[in-house]
Amino acid sequence: NAPILDKKNHSSDMISIPHKQDEDDPAGPSPLIRNLGLNGDDKLTFSRREITSPDAAGHSGAKSKTIEFTVSRICKSPHIFHIQNLLSSAECASLIQKGQQLQQEKIMQMASTTEGDVTQIRSNCTVAWIPNDSGDIIQKSTPTSSGNRIKSTSLQLELGRVVGNILLSDTAKASGWCEALQLVHYSGGGRFDLHHDGFRRTVTVLYYLNGVGNTWFPFAARGKNDDMGDGMRNDGSARLEVQNRDDALRLVEDMNLKPGRDGVLAAGRNSRVWDEIKEDDKHGEWSERSKNIIQVQTGDAIAFFNYKSDESGAVERDWNAIHAGLPTTSAEGEKWISNHWMHHEPYRKDWGMHQD
Repeated sequence: NAPILDKKNHSSDMISIPHKQDEDDPAGPSPLIRNLGLNGDDKLTFSRREITSPDAAGHSGAKSKTIEFTVSRICKSPHIFHIQNLLSSAECASLIQKGQQLQQEKIMQMASTTEGDVTQIRSNCTVAWIPNDSGDIIQKSTPTSSGNRIKSTSLQLELGRVVGNILLSDTAKASGWCEALQLVHYSGGGRFDLHHDGFRRTVTVLYYLNGVGNTWFPFAARGKNDDMGDGMRNDGSARLEVQNRDDALRLVEDMNLKPGRDGVLAAGRNSRVWDEIKEDDKHGEWSERSKNIIQVQTGDAIAFFNYKSDESGAVERDWNAIHAGLPTTSAEGEKWISNHWMHHEPYRKDWGMHQD
């Protein structure tokens, strides 16, 4: 039976996970989820309590109904997991409402991202930061991101603790920390070109607040077997090796890689890819292509690991985790997401903070 994040332990205590200490990979998934396969039935079920909106005085909302959610594996290289039904519709609406309020107050700012010498790799995108009540995954106080600090509900702390305790290695839970929740809005045509989250961010958790989003991992290898140990691309050919963003851009162009056909695509309910698949189905291509596409609904999350450990135990970037937020269309409408970045190393002031 999977451990349950019930009302007694999900808000303040870590899950107790039996493991062998020498098997712990600080930059890898927790022992709880490490061995999940690709079989659609191979998933773990958890529960948490819904966090309602703050009252008029700004106090945190009372806990209400129980939310059951599941964790399943999408990919092993890099490690990508699908967390279904993590947030309730009311929680998603509360975060979007907060974002709309911040837009009116002109607190949400246009995002500016630098990747090497390139500074304009996303467009029509605004962001704001909602700090955790505590920046730490566990129960000690550590700094969070500088910049826009908005006092809000404790939902962001709840999400950081719940997801961090499920995903992170024991080493990361003991010494790591969680950045403030970033709230993100994309208007029509908004996009985020291929990039690696990097900067010691071990895990990225993307929360889909209105079910809109096309997050593409062009080099994610699902492989031909459920255990995904074959190191092959989706079409069974040799694995592409990516060492940096320039490699990724060149390979996408040279190999004519396409979202939904190559790598892994997390697609929202109104994504144009579903119409493309229906057209493919007329030619008997549905099953082959659809296995590379994961449908994300309102309240779902995608979690992926940006680093990996080599045989010596040294931690390095996993460039297969490079990904893109594809442009939104008029049919899809605006996109609201939020994200947490989690670290396996202790916080150091000299690192500073990257907000975009």
